[in-house]
Amino acid sequence: MAPKQIQIKLKEKGKVLKKEAEMLKQTDEASKFRELIKAAPYGIFLIDLSGKIIASNESGAMRLGKTPEEIIGTTLREYFPSDVSKNRQKKGIEVIQSGNPISFEDQVGDRYYYNTISPVFNNQGNMEYLAVYGNDITDRKRSEDMLRGSETKYRAILEGIEEGYYETDLTGTFTFVSDKLCEMVNFSREELLYRENREFNTPETAKKIFDTFNNIYKTGKPAKIESFEFFTKEKEGIRKMYLELSVSLMKDPYGDPVGFRGIVRDGTERIKAEEALGESEEKYRLLADNISDNIWVLDLQSMKFSYISPSVIRITGYSVDESTGLRLRDVLTPPSMEIVKKAVNEELEKESQGADPMRSRMLELEQHHKNGTTIWTEVSIRLIRNAEGHPIEVLGVTRDITQRKKLETQLQHAQKMEAIGTLAGGIAHDFNNLLMSIVGKTSVMLHDLDADHPFYDQLKSIEQFIHSGSNTTKQLLGFARTGKFDVKPLDLNTLTANSIKMFMATKKEINIHEKYQNDVWTVEVDSNQIEQVLLNLFINAWQAMPKGGRLYIETSNMILDENYVKPYRVQPGKYVKVSVTDTGIGMDRPTMERIFDPFFTTKGMDYGSGLGLASAYGIVKNHNGIINVYSEKGIGSTFNIYLPTSEKHIVDDVKILDKAKKGFDTILFVDDEERIIEAGGEMLLALGYKVLLAQSGKEAIDVYRENSETIDLVILDMILPEMNGGEIYDRLKEINPDVKVLLSSGYSINGMATEILDKGCNGFIQKPYYLGRLSQNIIEILNK
Repeated sequence: MAPKQIQIKLKEKGKVLKKEAEMLKQTDEASKFRELIKAAPYGIFLIDLSGKIIASNESGAMRLGKTPEEIIGTTLREYFPSDVSKNRQKKGIEVIQSGNPISFEDQVGDRYYYNTISPVFNNQGNMEYLAVYGNDITDRKRSEDMLRGSETKYRAILEGIEEGYYETDLTGTFTFVSDKLCEMVNFSREELLYRENREFNTPETAKKIFDTFNNIYKTGKPAKIESFEFFTKEKEGIRKMYLELSVSLMKDPYGDPVGFRGIVRDGTERIKAEEALGESEEKYRLLADNISDNIWVLDLQSMKFSYISPSVIRITGYSVDESTGLRLRDVLTPPSMEIVKKAVNEELEKESQGADPMRSRMLELEQHHKNGTTIWTEVSIRLIRNAEGHPIEVLGVTRDITQRKKLETQLQHAQKMEAIGTLAGGIAHDFNNLLMSIVGKTSVMLHDLDADHPFYDQLKSIEQFIHSGSNTTKQLLGFARTGKFDVKPLDLNTLTANSIKMFMATKKEINIHEKYQNDVWTVEVDSNQIEQVLLNLFINAWQAMPKGGRLYIETSNMILDENYVKPYRVQPGKYVKVSVTDTGIGMDRPTMERIFDPFFTTKGMDYGSGLGLASAYGIVKNHNGIINVYSEKGIGSTFNIYLPTSEKHIVDDVKILDKAKKGFDTILFVDDEERIIEAGGEMLLALGYKVLLAQSGKEAIDVYRENSETIDLVILDMILPEMNGGEIYDRLKEINPDVKVLLSSGYSINGMATEILDKGCNGFIQKPYYLGRLSQNIIEILNK
């Protein structure tokens, strides 16, 4: 063969090999793409233009209660209500007609979905199929609803304060304004919302606000704008007013900045007062003596007050005669004294460097009250100069903001606790489900073993570990305020006495003094949870007295008025108070402010997780009660609990079975988690019951419909995909109005569970549960 022919043959062979390599690469990429679709967590369907399903991934078929092979050749409308199917069919027709994809949200029962329908074209450019993507967004929707509910609650609080309140996004555009702010600046909510605050200011003021916001964003620290011009409307035109602003950064639950929030005060009167004071000493005296804020003059050389207005007695409790002549350090706490020194020195240094003299500066200071407490004040200061221009005095205007500080602190604390509580409740629920699968296996193994078996003690140890884990999740659920387990009217004296008796058995080094109210009022509580609160307080007191000490427990009937309960957002009326006082090391104020925070501890992790008092806080709040603390360093601490009273009669507790009893009935066990299904089924079989299993609401209804005459009880998980426990219960009642159902959940009895129980559901059992508890609940329901 000639060399040229050989070269041509080699080129042709190379083209063939290159083409084969490209085909192998495309095949490999297609294979990877198919695996990606198969593993996707949302449903993906391929349907022809007549609506028949050609292919599906496992997630999509599972949502329909089928396998991918079982749904081929069927249509999606066979699996959904007619109104949902009609809407989706309409969307599909729009895609076929337009050739463009469409995305939309819809609702099936109590589940929400985000769907996308996209056209699929063949190599000739003709539309051949439709690709349908469906993603369950129910959790996101519920989170949005919870956030909206929290927002409504917090904004109701904000509308009750005297100052104006607003929120902006990161650009400074108003996203919320309170009624008080609208009234203050004479603009309607519609005129303010979604407009930038710079639209109402001079360019100089707008830059001042922008710089402040920018600094807050960078540092995360709150800041104040002492006064700025704001232009509002009047009948005769535009009016200039002066506003004072406190600003802080808003963050989402993940700690990312989302905007700014601020408290606004009308400082027009104060600014005018300062200007008037500079013009006339007589006017200054007259105004100062009659204004509600306290006006004072401080001599810079002696640091003593040379003048204080009569309103000082209303703010501090001291008369004018008592206050005049006092030094500044006699009035302020040491940290606040340092703040004033720093502010004055900064201004003097600026002036020495040629900066403009200070007009006024706003400070938040803590000062002493005559009654021995401290109060928070907002103080505006400016320097007064002599004829030569040298600073000789400080002019100050003081306003009592103690109540506002309390409201701000409560609001911030409530927001933080609610965000952490939501996270804690979810973790506890998942952990309880995990414990349930372990305790199920362990209980069944112990049930079949004699006490002398070599593995018996190890299995009992595992049970103890599970019990400890369950107690931790109960504390998390208590802090998360997800609900009460078993609420009954009871005598708080008896519960407290039993709790302290249990505590005294191991703490001999503490002298305990008990004082109980005669004829104590009845309270309606979960005895286990309140006992947990008391034991947490007793343990906290014991840890505060490492060398021993005295512990005082006292109960009393109390009537709380509206003024007392207002900061705690509970109803006024009759309460039973429990006080726990120790003679321990006590706490300083920073510790008291964080004492109810989850995972906060001053004792180290060897003494606990820091959940005890956080759990106590959550449980008491969930009982619509109050818990607070008073402490002094080196003297001791007192925790007070207030629980609302009940008119119901006290009922006796039901004794829990020590051992599981055998049964012979048929039970349908419903849960969507494979490990729970396996563990629960084995536990019921060990108890002698006949067991039917279902892993979805649809499967449970189908199984019950086919076997309703032989099924004696349904154990129903509360949280399932597609249908929740409430909807499944309603469907079961339609099949058999006398159906007996035991509700089960890793959460405690919260809103959804309570609604199901109110419909007639026969009982509730919280995961993880042991054979004895399960056996007793089943027997109680079947014997009714």
